[in-house]
This record gives sequence, structure tokens and C-alpha cells, in this order.
Amino acid sequence: MSSLWKRTIAAAPELERWISGSSIDLEIGRLPRPAWPIVAGAIARACAAQRRTVLILVPSPERFAGELRPWLAGYPPVRVFAEVGISFLDRPPAFDESVNKRLEALSTLISDEPGVVVSSRRAMTRQTISPRDLAEGSLLLAPGRGPDPLTVARRLVELGYSREALVEDRGQFSLRGGILDVFPTAADAPVRAEWVGDVIETLRLFDPENQRSVMAVPEASIRTGRELLLGPDRGAAAVARLRKSLSLLALRADVLSDWEDELTRLEAGSAFPGVEYYAAYLDPSRPSLLDHVPAEAAVVDFEPERQLADARSLIEEAQMLAAAEAGGAELPGGFALPIVGLDRLDDFAGRPRLRLKAGEAGADAVDLGWVGLEPLVGRPQAVADLAAMADSATVVIATEQDERLRALLDENGVKADVPAIELDLDLELEPALRRADIDITAGAAQPAIGFHLATDAELFGRLRRPSRAGRSRTRAQDLTKEFTLDFSPDELVVHVDHGIARFKGMRLIESEGAHREYLELEYAEGDRLFVPVENLDRVQKYLGGEAGHR
Repeated sequence: MSSLWKRTIAAAPELERWISGSSIDLEIGRLPRPAWPIVAGAIARACAAQRRTVLILVPSPERFAGELRPWLAGYPPVRVFAEVGISFLDRPPAFDESVNKRLEALSTLISDEPGVVVSSRRAMTRQTISPRDLAEGSLLLAPGRGPDPLTVARRLVELGYSREALVEDRGQFSLRGGILDVFPTAADAPVRAEWVGDVIETLRLFDPENQRSVMAVPEASIRTGRELLLGPDRGAAAVARLRKSLSLLALRADVLSDWEDELTRLEAGSAFPGVEYYAAYLDPSRPSLLDHVPAEAAVVDFEPERQLADARSLIEEAQMLAAAEAGGAELPGGFALPIVGLDRLDDFAGRPRLRLKAGEAGADAVDLGWVGLEPLVGRPQAVADLAAMADSATVVIATEQDERLRALLDENGVKADVPAIELDLDLELEPALRRADIDITAGAAQPAIGFHLATDAELFGRLRRPSRAGRSRTRAQDLTKEFTLDFSPDELVVHVDHGIARFKGMRLIESEGAHREYLELEYAEGDRLFVPVENLDRVQKYLGGEAGHR
């Protein structure tokens, strides 16, 4: 027996050679979307065995990281260099969770331990902190240590923390004599340090709601709360660069007043909400994510052309908005936004890079042998055939509907016991039929290694809408993430626009390099309509008895 991740790598000699460092560039084609986290996870495990970190570039990185983590089961750890939802033309808030995730990802890249960072070219378009500033952007507080509270306060300003009367949120600090409160951006609670002379005497967590101390802690590590460092010297240099390259005279009077106020605060080196707007003047080199990636790291690049197109659209939109604001006297002409140019998003500086596509790729592209699974709804023999594969292969059914699965198997003559397992990349491949209590979007198979994964999508026609990172969600929206069809293949349905048809089943159809789920409807004379799952509410079961369909 051998684990899933090892068999995945061993089944592809070209991939194995790429991981070993024998080749710099390799392209893989025809890899179905449901197999992406399995293959990426197997590569991460193999690289972790070599003490190497992996950078994964993929559309929708938050979603992909959520799919990848269960397969890796915690090793190596996964961080997301996230896409920031705030426009380049807007002032970011004082604390942004996506920025916190980006800083965590950068810390992973410089760690001595192997890890996985998931991002996208769209996320890379936004300037980040430089490797040097990141290394300098930390502070450790501990009893028995200095420096004095005024020095710590100045350092916190440089790290992007704002001074307030009371500390109530991340990224804030306050100083009252020899007592300093600070809420580290990566912490769950603020800390209170009390000095005797130049040495910290006590260090305690406190409750920001009632400001009462809770418990003593041995130390508190404080890192920069922003993707930049501040301070009087940096701020003054940034304002000098801006005034040398731009004229503010064309701005409207009310806008000019706001700009002068912000530039005064920036020149003093102060942190304020939206200071990141001036990042390109604080650091004209405009550091990017790739500046932090170790030379020996492996780059796994899903659908690079699609990612570049997304990044290009984002940059062009920002440039158009900037031009419009300049035309309205709201922005100085030529103002440098904190954007990393397209030409730098593909500069991997000789790092090993694996390019993967769901569709056809170049003539030299490798096919890893993974295939998507066809829907099994209403196909009794197909369900029985899937179970029969367990005589010679590992067949796993990923579902959180245990009773419904048992009923489905019984209906199709499958009487075998289906033990539950923990599904991850350490799964030992052996002939067996197993069940995993986990929600996976869609199934996939690699016949050459004897692995078949079926999910609710194939078995029950259950449709799952992936959550979108950064979008607020209500309880009602959570309840509509999943669907169970109330009609079966070959039953009559009604489309609100096109009338009565016969439902033929679910189909996975590739579109723009990704697989999407559709309902297939058949009309008279063989006409067919494919309805995206997003429009499921437009299709209902026909309740008027058997009737001809148009």
C-alpha cells in the first residue's frame, strides 16, 4: 500500500522530476477542476519533505485554500496572500482582515518551516511591504525587558499603529505615563504593559470592553499592522517625493484641504486610516509578493492566462477611475497608485514553475490522468458499477448524508458495508469502498492509481455554490448554499421562460477553463437547454400530470 499523495506523484514521472529540480518549467493540461486541490496538495507534501515552501497561484485563492486544507490535514500549513477588496482609489480602513492574512502569508514565506501560500495575480497587483521592512517590522514585549515606554510608542507608530485615548480595536495603542496598552493586529486580545523605570514589570491581557486586566502573559509579539512602515523620516521623504512630482493646485478647494491635512500627518510619520493610499511614495520600489518568495520555492500556477486577464482588468479599471477623478479635480494628475505592473506578475526569476490548465494546453503538456466524474443521479447501474470498482480500487464517497447514501446503495443492490474514514492525502490506497463525512464540491478519479472519489454532486444532484471571499453572508444565505433537486432524470419540469421540458440530468461543462454545473433540459425534436445552477430557481417540477413538452 501507498498513500494517495505519494501515488499521485509517482504516477507522473515528469512531475516527479520537476519536484526533484531536474526541470524548471513544466506544463500540465486537461486537469479537471475537482482534482486541483488533490494534485496541489500532493506537490506540497512532496516539497515539504524537501523542506521547501510552495506558492500556489490560482483564481479565487480563498476558495481554493478552503478546498486544499482538508486534504493536507494541517501539514504543511496553508496561508492566503489575499485579494484586498478595497479599490486602489479608496482609503483602506484602519484594520483590514485581508491585510492581516497577507502579512501572515509573508511570514510563512520567510519561515524556516515549509508551508503553502495561496494567492493570485489579482492579489499580487497590490503593493506590499518590502522583505527588509518586514524583517524590521516587529517588536517583542516581555517582563524584565526594555526599552522605555516612549521608545516603544515611537516604534508602534513606525509599525503603523495609531495612538488613541482607549484601545478598543486591532492596530491601536495608548500611553498613560508608565502604562502602555496595545492591540496587536494578529492577536485575539490586547495587552497592557506596566513599566518601572525603563523595564517592563508586568504584562497582562485585558478586556477591551471594560478595560480590565484579565491574566498575565510571558511575552507579546507585535508585528506591523500594515503593509508598510512609517515614522517621521519615511513620511517626510514620501511627502517630498509627492510634492516634487505632482502639483496639487488643480484640486478643488475642499479636496485640497483634505489632501493637505493628510500630507501633514504623513510628513509627521503618523498612522491614520488610509495611509496605504500613499504607499507608492513611501516605498517607490513597489514591492510585490514575488520579492518574498525563496529562490528554492516551487511555484504551482493554475490557469496563468486567466489570472493575467483578471489582473489586467483590475489595473485598467483603476487607471480609468484615476483618470476620471483627475478630470474632476479630485486627484492630482499622474498620482502613483500602489499598483504592481503586469510585467512583474510573471517574473519568477528562475524559480521552478508548474503551469496547470483544466483545458487543452501546449503540445508538450503532460496529462496526469485525472478525470472528472459524470453525474450518477437516476442511473442505477452506474451506482452499482462505481461500488463494484472497490474490488480493485479505492472508492471513496464524500457525503454528509449517511442515511441517504445507505438508502441509495440499497436501492441499487449494493449491500456492502461502507466504513467511515478520514479523507486526506495520507489515505492508504487499497481495494475498498469507504465513506468520508466531508463536503467536497465535486468528484474526480485517477484510474491508473486506483482512486475514485464521488460526492453528493454526482450521487444526488446536490448543488453547492462556493462562498465568495470577503462577502458578508446572512444565515438565510448560508441555508441556500446547498440544494437537493425535487425532480429526477426523465421527469417533466417547467422553465419559467421556456416552458415544459424533460430533465435529463446534471452536466459538468467546461467554461473558460473551469467546470460549472448545469441542468440539462430536453425539448421537443431534441432541442436542449443547459441551465446554470445559479438559475435553479427558474426550473420547477411539472405538477400537471404527464404532458407533451414543447
